[in-house]
Amino acid sequence: MAEVVLLNFPMSLLGVWRSEEDDGRTEYDIQIRGGQLFVNAKDFVDGEPYVVTNVSYDAQRIEFDTLMPSTSRAGHIVLTALSTRDRAHIQFTFTDVTYITRI
Repeated sequence: MAEVVLLNFPMSLLGVWRSEEDDGRTEYDIQIRGGQLFVNAKDFVDGEPYVVTNVSYDAQRIEFDTLMPSTSRAGHIVLTALSTRDRAHIQFTFTDVTYITRI
């Protein structure tokens, strides 16, 4: 008798994604390799890769954190599948680190 393994991967979110907004510079590449979900992210204008951590998912969404090393900009991203094959909903929260000067 064959063993049946149910995969709870968000299959409709696999692939390469970019924002529809003109100022969006990030590209997300979501893949399954060796039975594991991988998320890669980069600035597609200059090619800078982001550090991606804390990936979690269910059948309809993927959540993860990003860090852009050159700016220390941290993000929390939630991608949710839609009924349309080539579109997804993205919710993002960014934390920018900067400096202030006493005047």
